[in-house]
This record gives sequence, structure tokens and C-alpha cells, in this order.
Amino acid sequence: MRLRVATLLIGLWATLAGCNETNIDEVPLTVGDPVSFATDVQTYVGYRCSSLDCHGDMGRTLRIYSYRGLRLQDALREEGLSPNELGENLLSIAAFDSLGGPVGENQILLKALAVSAGGMAHEGGAVWQSTSEPGYRCLAAWLAQESADANAQAACTEATDAILPDESN
Repeated sequence: MRLRVATLLIGLWATLAGCNETNIDEVPLTVGDPVSFATDVQTYVGYRCSSLDCHGDMGRTLRIYSYRGLRLQDALREEGLSPNELGENLLSIAAFDSLGGPVGENQILLKALAVSAGGMAHEGGAVWQSTSEPGYRCLAAWLAQESADANAQAACTEATDAILPDESN
């Protein structure tokens, strides 16, 4: 799965460089790089946050395209994400960092963090009970442009492995 996402990313820059829909080259990113997003973050947020009744809804401020969820075209469902969908996800998350403040103050992290741990109320409930959870550490490291760190990559792998469906049956 990670290899498939990484392969998609190789085409992402080539496709988006001349694309009229989502050109991430024209948007200054103050968050992590697209390669680590595709290889370390996308699978986690895709499975964790993109159900059709949550952030897999076009009406949400944070909108996430995913394998089985929201797609740019319904015919793509259960196919790998297109480069445009991957770019849209990156931009959707990056948009919450428009103020460029400290990573721990990023609304993406605060909305998913339990109020008791310093987070904000989230309609879907707390995603993380503390900042020590692997999903929080994964996304925080990407936002801080530290996703190349081995601990960050391990957090992303742990977070993703914990939520991926068991497809061995």
C-alpha cells in the first residue's frame, strides 16, 4: 500500500505541474513535503478521517479523498488515489496552517485532540486522547517538516497499522 502511494506521488508533481485543477506548485506550503505526505500521512488520514459521513464529504472544511470514500469521480472508488486527489488532500490539510504558528497550535491537531489534553471540541469526538499517540505524532511531525525523522516515520507506521483493515481474510 505504501509503495502504491509513493508511486502515485512520483506522478503527482509531473501531473500537477501542468494541471489546471490543483497546482500545488502555486500554493506556498508551510507544512511537510508532498513525498512524506503521500508515503507517511495519507494512508493514515485516509482510513482514519475520510468516511463519507465525516471528512469524506465535500461540504466539510477539511475534506479528505480516500480509496473507499470521497473521490473526484465515483468511478475511481476502490482504485488508488489519483495525483489530483492526493494533491487536494495535501492542500486541504495545509490550509489549516495558514497562520504559520507553532505546530501544537495547528487546528488540525487541536480539533482531533481530546479537550482534556488541550484540544478543541470535535464533532466526531476525540481522535487522540494525548499528544503521545502515534497518529498525533505522525501528523505533528509532518506539519513540522520533520517527517524524515525515524521516530516520525515509526509513528506513522504504527498509527496506520493500528487502523488498517485486516484484509487477510
